[in-house]
Amino acid sequence: MSNNRQVAKGRFGGFLFAKIPLCLKNILVYSGKRDILLVNNKSCSYSKTQRKGSIMTTPPAKLVVLASGYGSNFQAVIDACKAEVINAHVCALVTDQKEAYCLTRARTEDIKSMIYPKFKAVSRQAYDQGLADLVTVFKPDWVLLLGWMRILSGAFLDQFPGKVINMHPALPGKFPGVNAIERAFAAFQEGEVNETGVMLHFVPDEGVDDGPVITQATVRIFMSDTLETLKKRIHDTEHALLVSTLQSLCKVGQPALI
Repeated sequence: MSNNRQVAKGRFGGFLFAKIPLCLKNILVYSGKRDILLVNNKSCSYSKTQRKGSIMTTPPAKLVVLASGYGSNFQAVIDACKAEVINAHVCALVTDQKEAYCLTRARTEDIKSMIYPKFKAVSRQAYDQGLADLVTVFKPDWVLLLGWMRILSGAFLDQFPGKVINMHPALPGKFPGVNAIERAFAAFQEGEVNETGVMLHFVPDEGVDDGPVITQATVRIFMSDTLETLKKRIHDTEHALLVSTLQSLCKVGQPALI
């Protein structure tokens, strides 16, 4: 390992981590029989990477997307997979809303889609267990929450440890929950903030938008902004951050809890 990649090893949320000034570029560090994926100065041990001679190759990652709405981030993932920017395949979409436009996107791309509504008579635990059963069939490497508007319980999350990733249109610790963009813009108008952002984070438990951060990007708010111009800039940032993060994650493989 070169001098600029010296690490201080430890543990974080069940993952090995290394404090190192790299983030999602030149991130594959070889360590014995395992590889180390550096994510925001933290790392996960990986074991799916295969060797072909002196070249490292990885099978396409299997993605399952959970979404409740329009699905523009879902489309960004589809397009990046088709263009082979991401070494992955979208296996399925699950939505809880029968009128969600993400269903149209899935059908247009011939991606298996499932409508799984939540009925009042069904308990949250039973619903999440049923959802887990649906997703398990596809043996996903990553489960992506892209506008999924339900808080998942352990009945779902415990079936996919270290594999569930959520996107949230705010910076870590800022504006958790719904209407994050609107709340950030309102805070700007009150002089409380001058920026917001986007983050991708792991979902280990029922905490709302507060799991271990994978990547984040800052979006400045300007005096000339309207809510609509800010939304557009944030959505553009979401698409770019999502694709670049998955490009790196799927290039290396799937995290293994140690």
